[in-house]
Amino acid sequence: MNKYIITLLILITLSCVTVSAWFAVDNKRQEKDSFNSQTVVSSNKTAHLVFTTDENYVKYLRVTLYSLIANKKPDTIYDINILCVDLDKSTQDFFKKKYEAKNVTVNIIPVTLEQLTFGRFEILNDRISRADLFKFLMPSLFKDYDKILYIDGDTLIKGDLLELYNTDIKKYYLGAVLKYSPNVTIRHFPFRKIIFHYDYNCGVMLLNLDKMRKNKITEKLIKSKEKDKIKALMTQTSFNQVIPTRKTLKLNPKYNFYARLEDDDDFRYFELKKIYAPYLDNINTLKEMQNEAVIVHYAGPTKPWYDNDMDLYDAFEWRKYALKDNPNWKSDGIKYHPLEF
Repeated sequence: MNKYIITLLILITLSCVTVSAWFAVDNKRQEKDSFNSQTVVSSNKTAHLVFTTDENYVKYLRVTLYSLIANKKPDTIYDINILCVDLDKSTQDFFKKKYEAKNVTVNIIPVTLEQLTFGRFEILNDRISRADLFKFLMPSLFKDYDKILYIDGDTLIKGDLLELYNTDIKKYYLGAVLKYSPNVTIRHFPFRKIIFHYDYNCGVMLLNLDKMRKNKITEKLIKSKEKDKIKALMTQTSFNQVIPTRKTLKLNPKYNFYARLEDDDDFRYFELKKIYAPYLDNINTLKEMQNEAVIVHYAGPTKPWYDNDMDLYDAFEWRKYALKDNPNWKSDGIKYHPLEF
């Protein structure tokens, strides 16, 4: 009799384990499906895009805009909004005349640094201007829009952006790509331990303006900036403090590909692959990841318009677009990087 009871208990236990395992697999599948479902797109054909520029960045934003328009699909409609900071009227007119075309409208929005009434944040160097702070004000500057796609002017756009724009971010304040680099390295001889603290890069952001307005995010960003003692980054620190990664949608890294990610830097790639498993499941090398890039971002001090930074990913490609947009662009630029390495 005891023998039958023991056998029955074993069968029940095995059944429970099997059911538990099935549920575990199903939950993982649902988690993955849930992650993927966050990027479901609609049938909307218009993307509302925002860029900023001042006098120093006009010639570089031109390359971004040229590549944007050259690589869009014919039926995609771009509503391009350019916040022009202290630019003369002739330059403003130039942007509209040069880049407006079929299914492309260009809206020029003149702004001045005097409109930034909160704090006095100095221009840190020739690549980071106080104009970057206008990112904080976009919910009010574009109050007629529920959503916009903001893109920095030091980017190369190699594909259509409608799918990115149509990403569902109703549950999130914004969608952005995580930064690739670790920020802390601790060495314990003979081992090296790398601590990754990921935050997102603000050079490409899909902003849910409606949710930001309802929760007074602009006011919170301003307060955060006024308390900011580290001024190395104009807006990125505040955005990550006020809207941490748990409140953001992690976008596919192809939409903000960091141009300084080198082929031999495998540890960055494999750490990123773990985070972006749904996006990078079929990507096995950095080269494949590079080939998937839709927006190449030249973040940081190295730029493709400096002759001593030509090792950047797609730097030659950037220059091809620059020459197509303006055959004389080189005479207006800086030949060598002004910083000493």
